[in-house]
Amino acid sequence: MCLRGTLATMFLRVSVAGLLLFGASACGSDDDGTSGDGGHGTGGGATTSSSANGGGGGGANTGGGGQGGEGGSANPGTPTIVAVGYGGRRLRSTDLGLTWDSLVEDDANGGDDDNLLRAAVYAHGLFIAAGWRIHTSPDGVHWTERTVDGQQWCGGLASGNGITLCTGGCGDSVYTSDGTTWQAAGDATPGECAHMRSLAFGNGRFVARGDNDRMVTTTDGMTWTDLPTYAAGNVIFRDGAFYANGEGSFIHSSDGLTWDTQTGAYPTDDFGYGAYFRGPWKGKIERSVDASTWNQVFNDDGNALSAFAFGYAPSE
Repeated sequence: MCLRGTLATMFLRVSVAGLLLFGASACGSDDDGTSGDGGHGTGGGATTSSSANGGGGGGANTGGGGQGGEGGSANPGTPTIVAVGYGGRRLRSTDLGLTWDSLVEDDANGGDDDNLLRAAVYAHGLFIAAGWRIHTSPDGVHWTERTVDGQQWCGGLASGNGITLCTGGCGDSVYTSDGTTWQAAGDATPGECAHMRSLAFGNGRFVARGDNDRMVTTTDGMTWTDLPTYAAGNVIFRDGAFYANGEGSFIHSSDGLTWDTQTGAYPTDDFGYGAYFRGPWKGKIERSVDASTWNQVFNDDGNALSAFAFGYAPSE
């Protein structure tokens, strides 16, 4: 009887120990095997901008959901918004557009001149601002001017298919694959001087719109194809499709080739980190979460802002 009791006690102890070991293996360690943070869901993602009132593709995600994270990947940095405009004006926000700082500009009384920055995008880990001149910055504070031989002014910027593309004055285009070295691309309007005012990228294709309702497309920046003419404004890519507003209607395309017209209006103000942004005249920045009710978040009565870009600055 004594031996039976001893064996029963030993069996019970071994069984409990096995259960504890199994439970620890199944639950995992608090220190090892952790996954990523599931992405930076900013209520619409970090959207890159191509021109005034138009968002472009590439860089960070273009509309829709937040930028997805990778399991165990490093933090990309501090969410940052950069605004650019007349007089070479550049400033940034690191609190989702509520306050603005780090203002620099080349001319306090800028006009339609060589200093005007018409477009902005975040790509290749850099904020890129462009007009007649191209400036890049890793953080929206420290800027470097890039030399592009024979460049016309840039009306729209967008990133995709491994490049960042600029097109603008007379359809002239330039591109970069790293944000620092730029070279000539193809003529968007060969045989005529047609200014292109906006550029967007999505679903593997760039689409540009310009004067006289001209609309063209390319996949590589070298060979451009004319698209049907519609009476509409700047083109954007958001929520999986291209959009441009007209008078009481807007045009829409999921592939950039086949377009249809719908009644109403689509919000085409620059969008990122869950909010829309626009730069009314003379140094103002307005912010909205629904593209209907706007709040002024900056005003110094200085140069007007033309475009916004959404990306990341290195964490300090």
